[in-house]
Amino acid sequence: MQNKMNTLGQIEQSSFIQGMVTGKLTQKQRDYYVAQDQYYLQAFDAYFNQVVAQVAPQWQKQLPVLGEAEADAHAALRPGLGVSKIAKDPVNQAYLAHLNQALDDNWQPLAGMIALLPCIESYHLIAVKFQPQAALVYHGWFDYYAGLEYQQLVEWFWQVINTELQQVLPHLTADDWQILQRIYQQSYQDEFNFWQAAAQASE
Repeated sequence: MQNKMNTLGQIEQSSFIQGMVTGKLTQKQRDYYVAQDQYYLQAFDAYFNQVVAQVAPQWQKQLPVLGEAEADAHAALRPGLGVSKIAKDPVNQAYLAHLNQALDDNWQPLAGMIALLPCIESYHLIAVKFQPQAALVYHGWFDYYAGLEYQQLVEWFWQVINTELQQVLPHLTADDWQILQRIYQQSYQDEFNFWQAAAQASE
């Protein structure tokens, strides 16, 4: 959808992503990211399950099952003991509020999947792009999100969304299409805001 590449490029060049690539992140930045991502994933998992429950049964059967390696991706950033004391940031709250609102849109599960996709696909695309040059100290993060298991989840999302679009496209009004595009674009903007907030959590 429109503006994806612009926002994804901004995320890729954000100082936090580049800090992971170069191995130069402060403890406070790493702690902030891990804390906020843990908050985010708690809600994301519930939204994810809600959306998946609405897709066709044949797609549910093909859903890749991820292991517990995402915790290892967090551990690769070497969070400190103070992570549990960090409160949920307003940027994070705004992102989750957007996802929650998208799941109330009439076009389900399409709208919900489109809202979740930027998080899922951007992590993979970023990891694939920078994995070869990423600093060894944070390589576990890149290895997980560039890995085959996670790639299969991204491809599953793309396939289901394409199928859903083909089915509903004849029935979408121009306004409906604009709403779906705005949902997708806002999720990408929220992703960018999330990374920016993590970068600004400097020592």
